[in-house]
Amino acid sequence: MAGRAALDGDDLRGATVLLTRAELVDRLGTACPGPQDLTLVATSLDDAVGKLGG
Repeated sequence: MAGRAALDGDDLRGATVLLTRAELVDRLGTACPGPQDLTLVATSLDDAVGKLGG
């Protein structure tokens, strides 16, 4: 496990980041996301990975 600050360096570039429930709720804006909310998050993550060359 690494802190958020460590993820900014080259050593951990591309590491998997796990969100806490609170972070996910904050990102989605709801504690009960619908299918469209999850699709939006998945699309966003896919786009971010694509920009990293993954």
